Amino acid sequence: MSARRGTVSFTVGGASYTARLSTNAMVAYEDLTSGETVLEALVKLDGGVPSNRRLRNLMFAAIEGDHSLEEIGDLMDEMGLEEVGRVLRETARAAFPDAIAEEGVEGNGEPTPKPRKARKAKPPAT
Repeated sequence: MSARRGTVSFTVGGASYTARLSTNAMVAYEDLTSGETVLEALVKLDGGVPSNRRLRNLMFAAIEGDHSLEEIGDLMDEMGLEEVGRVLRETARAAFPDAIAEEGVEGNGEPTPKPRKARKAKPPAT
């Protein structure tokens, strides 16, 4: 991640790119998807609903610079799905540090709760 808040830098085929889910990028994603928010998209992806369109739309909104959807799709092909996932995970964590835990987001979009310590059972009353 770079010094500019929330920016993730990566290299593909010798070219450098930056991805950032800024407010403008999130609004652009909502415009592109007729209202689906970035957080809703991340929850759906975390829930095991792979969608190439959703992945490409997220990358399109996040990657800074002037690119077409087709160029982003070609870039993703060159990157490979694992690298696309890594970039999106890092970008999402940078944009939503309180909502995205290492394990992901729960299905309702709420932060993944931290496990609580088990309480010792009280002895039964006699």
